[in-house]
Amino acid sequence: MESVRGEGDRIPPGSVQRPGPFKRFWNAVRAFIKPIDDRINGSLIGRFFRLKGSGPNAIPDANFSTELRAGLTTFATMAYIIAVNSSILADTGFDCYCEKPLDLQGNCQNKDEWTICYDEVKMDLITATAAVAAFSSFLFGLATNLPVCLAPGMGLNAYFTYQVVGAKGSGSISYRLALTAVFIEGFIFLFLALTGMRHWLVKIIPGTIKTASGVGIGLFLTLIGMSYASGIGIITGAISTPLAIGGCPAEYLSATGECDRGIMTSPKMWIGIALGGLLTVFLMAFRVRAAIVIGIALVSILSWPRNTSVTYFPDTPDGNRRFDFFKQIVSFHPIKHTLFQQEWDLSGETGSRFIIALITFLYVDIIDCTATMYSMARFCSRVRGNEKDFPRSTLAFSVDAICVSLGSLVGCSPVTTFIESGAGIAEGGRTGLTAIVAGFCFFISIFFAPIFASIPPWATGSTLMLVGCLMIRQVSKINWAYIGDAVPSFITLAFIPFTYSVAYGLIAGIFSYVGINLCIWVVIKLSGDTVVPKNYELKEYWTWKPPGEKPWIYRMVVRFIFWLKRLKNNRNSTFQLASASGDENSSTGHARSPNPSPAVMDEGVQNVQFEELLSLDPSALAELYPIYGVIFLFKYPTDVPYRSSTGKPLDGEFDYGVAESDLFFATQTIPNACGTQALLSVLLNKTSDLEIGPVLRDFRDFAIALPAEIRGEVLSNSDVIRDVHNSFSKSSPFVDETQRNPDAEAEDAFHFIAYTTYGGKLYELDGLQPAPISHGPCESDQEFPEKVMEVIQRRIARYEAAEIRFNLLAMVRDLRIRARELGDEELLEREERKRKEWQFENALRKHNFVGFAGEVMKGVVEQKLKEGDGAYEKWVEQGKEKMRRRVEERKKVGGGGGDVEMEG
Repeated sequence: MESVRGEGDRIPPGSVQRPGPFKRFWNAVRAFIKPIDDRINGSLIGRFFRLKGSGPNAIPDANFSTELRAGLTTFATMAYIIAVNSSILADTGFDCYCEKPLDLQGNCQNKDEWTICYDEVKMDLITATAAVAAFSSFLFGLATNLPVCLAPGMGLNAYFTYQVVGAKGSGSISYRLALTAVFIEGFIFLFLALTGMRHWLVKIIPGTIKTASGVGIGLFLTLIGMSYASGIGIITGAISTPLAIGGCPAEYLSATGECDRGIMTSPKMWIGIALGGLLTVFLMAFRVRAAIVIGIALVSILSWPRNTSVTYFPDTPDGNRRFDFFKQIVSFHPIKHTLFQQEWDLSGETGSRFIIALITFLYVDIIDCTATMYSMARFCSRVRGNEKDFPRSTLAFSVDAICVSLGSLVGCSPVTTFIESGAGIAEGGRTGLTAIVAGFCFFISIFFAPIFASIPPWATGSTLMLVGCLMIRQVSKINWAYIGDAVPSFITLAFIPFTYSVAYGLIAGIFSYVGINLCIWVVIKLSGDTVVPKNYELKEYWTWKPPGEKPWIYRMVVRFIFWLKRLKNNRNSTFQLASASGDENSSTGHARSPNPSPAVMDEGVQNVQFEELLSLDPSALAELYPIYGVIFLFKYPTDVPYRSSTGKPLDGEFDYGVAESDLFFATQTIPNACGTQALLSVLLNKTSDLEIGPVLRDFRDFAIALPAEIRGEVLSNSDVIRDVHNSFSKSSPFVDETQRNPDAEAEDAFHFIAYTTYGGKLYELDGLQPAPISHGPCESDQEFPEKVMEVIQRRIARYEAAEIRFNLLAMVRDLRIRARELGDEELLEREERKRKEWQFENALRKHNFVGFAGEVMKGVVEQKLKEGDGAYEKWVEQGKEKMRRRVEERKKVGGGGGDVEMEG
């Protein structure tokens, strides 16, 4: 094919376009790194952290080199905590005696002695902060495989120092008592995590509020990056306005923190903007992987020389002290003052103060850490689709709780999730290896604290602003369509940066959400659903009984009770197939198509019915909205492979990862149960949309913790499910199912499978396959009819054109509900009539009349034989004569001799 180019664009024959020097260098780096990545990704480390190419459950974009770089980035943005946390906590004075009253500048009367003690306590806290951050991040990454780091929390440390203990010990609670409260708080957190209360708290927070909290955290990071204390210093606090433009050198700041002069003239600010910001963005635009690390390192190195306008070590007492510490390069300072300093005497007034401190730490920390952890999990794409959970969440909360208590033992304020982890996630971090790398850096910093504590805030300020830019993109996922969701979401994302607290922002959002929507709900109920707000149908679904995996301790208790019941009942662990089930079709033993009927798996299943579909037109299915799923019956392909030669499905992709999550998928281990299993595959995956009752809910809670193949066995051990399954016979009640002609041609085998949506994808749930089959994205219920019909049509197309034995059932909401909502009396009457017919047919299906009819016949024959004198033969002849007359009468009136219609 001839290339279409302009004359000036022609490439002379034999010429070769060579990449530029930068690209050649980068290609060489990639070529060097790739085999290292491949080797480590396929090793034990790669399999443990699920790196790319490590197995079926691998995280697609997780490479060893990327995780290493992300860990360094996270550490670089968090390293300031080593110096900042120690400075804030040291302001309490701890054991340092401060002679009162304070002078006008807030100094003790014994200023020199207090300063010496302060410096020693600060060195203790530098070691403690680095050690706690190292251990917490390492343990969290190892246990949860999330790229999130933990350290003594910014904001929480200020709350600990200035509101609980007080500067220079001026508060009503001592440092030791506050540490005791933090220590106990950790154990309370652990209890809440294991019992599911903290887990439940995350899941009941409305999804739009949690999305807004991620946006608010992005704005919060931006505000931090703009500040003087932790950023480039482009804004300051003010008196006439909440914030004011800054950017002046620090010596031009007034007592109120405003710039007296020199606005936007600070060289430190401009070097942070130019190299830490614009250069980083430039490198990110060209996909330079270490762009953030390069920017931070370059600004830091340029800020270390003294006697420059951008030095981090000015010729001041504070600058000299920092430089003296920096010159040591390698230094280890053992903890002398703050180790194991809890106060356990809680008698008298001390006890009441302890309770106050404990409660305040609890409510601030639990909301702050919980919201941040969820936002980071969503940011790194580890939240399961549109669910309210993330993998190993119970373990994540438990590790956080343990680290809170351990941190208090070395004198630190509560440990929490760091929003700066977003920098590493933005750099490509996807696994716990990122947190472990950052934790290892914190461990090294215990010995190289002079270096890592000397990263200036203007080196990381622009980085925090860039991360805020990345996180704020979630704003489009907030439900702006309905005011009851939009306003609380806006309050949340606005309050987080402006109150300088994730906890207060989330509290404001939740309170506004409850207040607004509770009032709307009251009006709707009082008006009998006649007064409804605009776009109310677009309201995001919310329930206080969220779906998802229960805490492991809860599952263990349920499992223990289950096995106790099983041992007590000593019941048969398989379905009673043969005459009781009546669903025999062939040696493969797959069930026949069930008659459309209400869902009666147990008394708790509410407002669900089946509708048989006679067309593959998506609009026919869409008319039945809301749709929970469809069940498809087809001829089982005994003569052709059920999977491709490579072990993959003939259509779609196996999703082994979702099988380990909250999606209920069970391998079919019991013959003749595919119809029942397909029905359950839809019901048990729609617990957030419909009420399945306590029996099935408890069954799901227990079985979800087990592997798919074990779930199939557990399904057969459920008394309720087994009894309902076994109670239905064939729809022809007088067919003797106990007899079969051995010379008769074997019947074809048929099989049921289910299709439903989960986590924004369309899944095929087939118990004969090793895992759920994903058929791609299906973000909304409105997309489901078209997408599922495309999949079913592709499956049907694999059969011969003459094969027409298919059946499709839709599991939908009870149509009588719609009829009542629309006032459609005709639809309501038709649905009520259908239920009467179903009740009659179900009564027949639940009873096999062969045995009853046989006993009646034997009794009558025995009676006739006892009468003697040919009574039996005479009775038979009379019956034959009546039948002949009946057939002749039907022929006279044009009847076909068919069955008499049975009326209910």
